[in-house]
Amino acid sequence: MRLFILICLFPLVLPAQQISTTEPSLRNFLQRNNIQLGIFAQRDASPHSIYTFKAADLIPNLRRKGLLGIAISCQPFEELPFLQLQLRFGYEPIEHTGDNLDIGSNRFGGNFTEQISYDHWQLATGFQLEVMPTYRCSPFFGAHYLLVIPDNLRYIAQRDFDPDVDVPVYTELNGGGKLSQGWEINTGLRLYIAKHWNIKLSIYYSELDTRMNWPLLVSRRFSGNKLLITETIGVMLATQYRW
Repeated sequence: MRLFILICLFPLVLPAQQISTTEPSLRNFLQRNNIQLGIFAQRDASPHSIYTFKAADLIPNLRRKGLLGIAISCQPFEELPFLQLQLRFGYEPIEHTGDNLDIGSNRFGGNFTEQISYDHWQLATGFQLEVMPTYRCSPFFGAHYLLVIPDNLRYIAQRDFDPDVDVPVYTELNGGGKLSQGWEINTGLRLYIAKHWNIKLSIYYSELDTRMNWPLLVSRRFSGNKLLITETIGVMLATQYRW
């Protein structure tokens, strides 16, 4: 009878034994590599000018007003506790509007206006160096490669009718966004507010050219297929949980 009861209970005991052996190994992996998972918010400084001259053409300045996303970091080398590898993935819709007042001249026709709607994902991957990794508060420095993935792109340009100029009064394009690349460097402070929670406040500088693949427009030229350009500083706030 006892043997029969043991045989019946054996399938129930085995999974429990497996769980008890795999859970510690998972925790050890997360702790050993100092895996940190959290969220971040990024905002660029306000532009001095809405447009930038590039090769005698005007290109709108891109300013991230609220890039939000997920931040992951790890410490893969135990003998290098000051080095962290990082990955950020965020999403933001961009709305740009410009007119003759912003351009400063009537080069595109009377009462010229243009609107750019650009929804995109941004991937940032790189490293962070902490000056005092074992302390509760530590300065840090970082560098990241940026990759922008377009999600939705729409462009509309309008101007007054001029019978002496053979230029379309209304132009609209949808799609045509391309993968775009850039880079970013930052510096800031990391503070542990609890045993497993930290916050990071940093200032960064980034350069990024957002490109598109459009047919040649009679009413508007973009130098080097650059739709938007970013050369700016900004502030980023992040919080992460460490196992």
